[in-house]
Amino acid sequence: MKPSGTADAAPAICFIVTCKGRLHHLRQTLPTLVTQAGAECVVVDYDCPDHAYLWVSEHFPNVRIARVLDAPTFNLSRARNIGAMVAKAPWLCFIDADIALAGDFSVRVIPMLLADHFYRPQPMPWDACGTVICPRDRFMAVEGYDEAIEGWGGEDDDLYRRLMLAGCPSGAFPGELLATLTHHDSERVEHYAIKNRWLNQRVNFLYLHIKYDLERQVGPQALTLAARRNIHAEVARTLLADAERGATSSRIEVNIPDRIEVPLDPRWRLKRQWVYTIESNAEAAAPIPPLAPDLTASAFPASAYLAAHAVAKLHLGCGTRVLDGWLNVDIEPCSPQVLRLDATQPFPFADASFDYLFSEHMIEHLSYPQGLQMLTECRRVLKPGGVLRIATPDLAFLVALYGTGKSALQNAYLEWARARFIAWAPEASDTFVINNFVRDWGHQFVYDAKTLHRALHDAGFTAPVACEINTSSHDALCGLEHLERMPEGFLRLETMIFEAARG
Repeated sequence: MKPSGTADAAPAICFIVTCKGRLHHLRQTLPTLVTQAGAECVVVDYDCPDHAYLWVSEHFPNVRIARVLDAPTFNLSRARNIGAMVAKAPWLCFIDADIALAGDFSVRVIPMLLADHFYRPQPMPWDACGTVICPRDRFMAVEGYDEAIEGWGGEDDDLYRRLMLAGCPSGAFPGELLATLTHHDSERVEHYAIKNRWLNQRVNFLYLHIKYDLERQVGPQALTLAARRNIHAEVARTLLADAERGATSSRIEVNIPDRIEVPLDPRWRLKRQWVYTIESNAEAAAPIPPLAPDLTASAFPASAYLAAHAVAKLHLGCGTRVLDGWLNVDIEPCSPQVLRLDATQPFPFADASFDYLFSEHMIEHLSYPQGLQMLTECRRVLKPGGVLRIATPDLAFLVALYGTGKSALQNAYLEWARARFIAWAPEASDTFVINNFVRDWGHQFVYDAKTLHRALHDAGFTAPVACEINTSSHDALCGLEHLERMPEGFLRLETMIFEAARG
């Protein structure tokens, strides 16, 4: 951890924000945080792949920064505890990067805070349940968040329970003073070891039940962090293995520590165990979704889809857009109907498996060598004469944005991009929008037409042809681009499309 930066003297409250892969959210929410009256702000860059600390230090030098290095897996509990150590204010407000506060939040909330209470928003959106204000001394007295908890969910409820047990009652602040930024569920688990949100929740739920039972048996102080981490790791290992094989229940056995109360013949030993069983509820209103199959595992066959479709179509990097009649794959599946595939690795399909392949706004998230490898794999899995349709941002569109004599559509795009992605920018200028475009959303390489044409040729495709949005000489490739995800005209402005056949 490397603290840096300075803060104003004697702040009443400290906003603690953690960031790992959420710089696009932080850019929208931090500008309002830093203007809160009587407040300081701490940002914890938890080995953020976007290097959030660089952006924060450049634009908001008064924000205190704590950096965590060499931590590929996110641990929210540890990140928040580190932020609390850096904070100076007597009140701590833990808030996620995707939570936007009203401009007068601190002015309205600070006067209502009573000593030895902690506060949560009411009414409370479900995705803001981790937002909490608590006294710094009480937070430290209960030793903060439990760092044994990994993955999504549970660390907040555990903290609230321990605060209340320590005599710190719960209060409320107006929930209308905050709003959540909408985003895909996959972002919540992107940097966790388990990529399924509900499996994460089950793991942490069961861990906490075991932890509480053991604390009642041996006392909280006897259950060290190392012991708790071992328990959590075993629960996670067991539930993940059961979920991957499609089991509807899991069983955990816990050995109870020896406490000799009744003398026993030394030739005998008493072993005490608790058994925990967690199982799906058949009467639940909604079934628990299974884990999305991992296509990187060699055991997964595509035979079920291929056998059912005379014309086989692969949708690569589908995100949240699931196309009917296509085999939809993504590195972060949004539902059980989407299969997991890492496009930087060899595809787990036989040669000549598909008639059509479609990819929209995905290749720019790979480096050029990775993109070339992906295109080579696309050609391999296409049948002779099969066609790839690829849509991606056009570098020429960015160059044109920088020119003079902009069209009304270009000016509207600049205004929209600033409001949506870079609210901190002083103006909706081409310089700010272009810089953000080439750096944000994990973009690695933005192609122009000649470079994409060359990459397709080098991958073995013949005669790439430029196409208009949603039009094609192949019926199966018509109407595929997702126009609705942006205001009218903007996707067409950004995007170039090529179709190329395997010879």
